[in-house]
Amino acid sequence: MSVFLESPFFSIVIPLYNKEKYIKATLESVLKQTYSNFEVVIINDGSTDSSCDYVLTIKDSRIRIVHQNNKGVSTARNNGIKKSKGKYIVLLDADDLWLPNHLQDFKNAIKKYPLEFVFGNNYKYKLKENSYKPTYISNLPEGEDIVLVKNYFKCSLPSTLICASSVCIQKDILKDDLVFNEELTSGEDTDLWIRLGLKYPFVFNKNIGAIYNKEVLGSLSSQNNINSLFKFTQNYIVEEKSAPFLKKFMDANRFDLMIKSKIMNRLDLYEILKNQIDCNSFNVKQKLLLRIPVIGLRLLINFKKFLEDKKIHLLIYK
Repeated sequence: MSVFLESPFFSIVIPLYNKEKYIKATLESVLKQTYSNFEVVIINDGSTDSSCDYVLTIKDSRIRIVHQNNKGVSTARNNGIKKSKGKYIVLLDADDLWLPNHLQDFKNAIKKYPLEFVFGNNYKYKLKENSYKPTYISNLPEGEDIVLVKNYFKCSLPSTLICASSVCIQKDILKDDLVFNEELTSGEDTDLWIRLGLKYPFVFNKNIGAIYNKEVLGSLSSQNNINSLFKFTQNYIVEEKSAPFLKKFMDANRFDLMIKSKIMNRLDLYEILKNQIDCNSFNVKQKLLLRIPVIGLRLLINFKKFLEDKKIHLLIYK
């Protein structure tokens, strides 16, 4: 149904760059939402494929597309937020999917906690076609499905409480220091969640509303992304001194980057990170991973993928 909305309740911001294989399914999952008072702001970040072709065929006044030169996902998201008209911003990556209940679940959470600013629905990972992995959110309040999480960091190991396609944020707070860091090419979403988590509690719905597509991730081990992730791990060293759960959360990110740095032979970064974290806090599995040579790590990664195909999921942090 095509409805023109002067003041939509939700603005859905989708950064789009060369996702011709996925954007159709992504938008179809939006148009199947049971809650319909929304607009869709698609920021075409200089796509060079036919990503925009399908978008232009949709005759729905709620959808508009804005073109910009290729400047990266953070700039695209920030641009989409600026051009949105809704009271709440809902982010969606162009290769992820929503279940039909996603927006309605956000509406229910906002009704229950109208004075809060940040909302998240549970999500699951898509590893490949018909293969999914659940999240493992820790330390959630028991009882009701929609809960108030006062410490984002405490609840974000081993799985982060929100991902870029499972979050809803009141637009008014997304300004000044609470925007995506356009200097980061990787880790930019977690970087924003940290700044939000230092200021606000999060409302979390335990029901799954989003599917995070991990099968199309780019190489997180590229040199540019390794450098960006390292920069991200250095951003909150001062704040960590007075926030122990933030320190634990950041050390988990540093540990992941240590493994990537080892595989990429970035021993310079590996040694810096090693000196910043308390290795005595590592469990047996983590200590073992750090001792294994690179060829062994690569074999373990392949073995982990094999187990995931069999729906067996290993957790490093337990």
